Amino acid sequence: MDEQEIDIRAILGVLQRHARMILLVIVTVLVATGGVVYSLKPGYTATTLVYVDTARKDLLEPDAGSGVSSSADNARVDSEVEIVRSVPTLHRVIEQANLLSDPEFMPRIGMREQLMAFFRLADPTLATGDQAINSIVDQLRQAISVQRRGLTYLIAISANAASPETAARIANATADAYIALQIQSKTQSVLNSLQVLEPRIAEAAKSLAASEGAFDNFVEDNVDRLTAQPGFENIADLRDRLTEATSERERLSGVLENASQNLAQLNYDQLANSLQSEAVASLERQRSALLARLNALAPENNAAVDLRGDLANIEQQLQATAGQEIQSLQQQVVSYQDQSVALREQVRQTFMASNLPPEILTSIYELQQNAALARSNYERLVARVNDLRAQADLQIADSRVVATATPPSSASFPNTRLILALAALVAVGLGVGLAFIVDNFIGGFTSTDQLETVTRREVVTGIPLQKPVRLDDGHIASAADQVINAPISLYSESWRRIRLRIDQRLAQTNKGADTHRGQVIVVTSSLPIEGKTTAALSLARTYAAAGQRVLIIDADLRKPSLHKQLNVTSSTGLNEFLAGEVSAQETTSIIVQDPLSSLSAVLSSNQNDLPTEHLLTSKPFARLVDAARQTFDIIIIDTPPAGVVVDGIYLMQFADAVLFLTRYASTTQREVLHALRTVDRAISSDTPLVLAMTQQPVRSRAYHYTYHSYYSES
Repeated sequence: MDEQEIDIRAILGVLQRHARMILLVIVTVLVATGGVVYSLKPGYTATTLVYVDTARKDLLEPDAGSGVSSSADNARVDSEVEIVRSVPTLHRVIEQANLLSDPEFMPRIGMREQLMAFFRLADPTLATGDQAINSIVDQLRQAISVQRRGLTYLIAISANAASPETAARIANATADAYIALQIQSKTQSVLNSLQVLEPRIAEAAKSLAASEGAFDNFVEDNVDRLTAQPGFENIADLRDRLTEATSERERLSGVLENASQNLAQLNYDQLANSLQSEAVASLERQRSALLARLNALAPENNAAVDLRGDLANIEQQLQATAGQEIQSLQQQVVSYQDQSVALREQVRQTFMASNLPPEILTSIYELQQNAALARSNYERLVARVNDLRAQADLQIADSRVVATATPPSSASFPNTRLILALAALVAVGLGVGLAFIVDNFIGGFTSTDQLETVTRREVVTGIPLQKPVRLDDGHIASAADQVINAPISLYSESWRRIRLRIDQRLAQTNKGADTHRGQVIVVTSSLPIEGKTTAALSLARTYAAAGQRVLIIDADLRKPSLHKQLNVTSSTGLNEFLAGEVSAQETTSIIVQDPLSSLSAVLSSNQNDLPTEHLLTSKPFARLVDAARQTFDIIIIDTPPAGVVVDGIYLMQFADAVLFLTRYASTTQREVLHALRTVDRAISSDTPLVLAMTQQPVRSRAYHYTYHSYYSES
């Protein structure tokens, strides 16, 4: 098992000590988060679902694009997602949704421009033209989210806006713009193909006319030779009929082309002349008469309204009649074309059956084949162009809206519950983290291991916290009484451990020294109320219980408290002795006896108007310490806190060893380190410095169970 086990009691102790700080952090974070959340402008999200049909169906051939889906379909859907996000789509959305006049998206003066204007560094200008459009595009791109739903063919177009209606309107407008651009793109692709094929039709027509002309010329050049042969007298008649059919076809083709142009341009007068149709001419005369009567009337005249209706009917009849005439012409052209093909084939067959030289027959066959190929190419191009023109008019989008966006009933931002819940979790974590930081790095020490790690000094032990006990006379008994009254208690054992370590350190540093002189142990700490007096008295009684002659001196002249711990009083004390109010012969009068042990004590119960450090650095105090060394084995000096006043620092010159105390979970680490540096500068390098922690809770020491069980078994 790992030596560094998790101490649940220690963790709970940290949380308990800093419960107020944790609660304050939680309340502060929640209040701040709540204020921010409720000050945020709510946002609404509406979503439109678009289905992408990857089959690429064609209305003219419904089954042509059907098939099994492939891996390329995924790339197709992902590509459509990017097309929805593209700038052309956003431009179309801006136009369709009229976002230029929407207060939420219309250009406004930014914060930077407002600051510049406030400091009179520049005049604010509102974006216009392309700059305004680009600004709205940027806002729209941030407001729109386009995502594919998993591996399906569905695209979710979500729009965020300040109002639910605007969010739904933008989401639907984006879907409509995307589908419209898809249709436009497909139509433009067909038109691009038409632009390529239409010039080829003219070339194919010229090629067809040239090949047929060459054939006709060849027949004309050789018809006389064939007529001279018996049985081929009718070739001249076939030639004349072919020439007549070809000429009539060309004439009707010209009439058809002019009529189609006039109809497209609504030039009804020229249309009647081209078609030579009495029906069309009669309708044109009626249209002209109605138009003349309409032009003679005022626009607001009621008769003008009726005439406009009659005119519209005449024009509709005129277009229908002209369409029928043009369709009839087309049929005639086709008929003459078929007749020409048939006659040309008869001429060729007649020539091929003749006795003309082989080179002539070969030439006529070649000319006939060239004409057939030219005609086939021309017909194929015409058919393809007609198909493309039909496709251009019948294009549909591959994508369709399957679920239109509706105005949401609740705001999507901010999610108050979620944000507050996350803020609460963060606040708890922050509060607990701060508690451990304060406890382990900023606040007081909570274990001897921590104290030893931070100070990089040996810590002897932790002194257990003792509950106050009230005596019969009403006074509170000192915790140091446990050393005498409960010698086998955990508290007494901790002081024996401290005494042992001090003796070991003194033995290491005093080799060869005068063993007849008493050892001076200075007890100090960083701050007041760390238990110095109680600790000094406990240590002194521990030495006294071991049979040594012990003197304890209360050198805290500013706030003496040893007399309270001993529950004794004295008319004269250290203050009077150092002030010269006690003669050398009366020195023993300032020493009192401990009621519970053989311990001797010099009290300091009265205050003096002189600066205390002057008294402690005077020759009388040095003589007192020197005399004590001659009489006692151990002299323990209770000093003021080293981190607050300088009195204790001056007393360090007399120390053979220093016991430095820090209170459990109270004195901050910085104060302890500062006081230790101060003590280090005041003592010699070979003076032992022993650390101990006072008022440590008993539950934080794991071995106290073993300790008590050891005595119970005995």
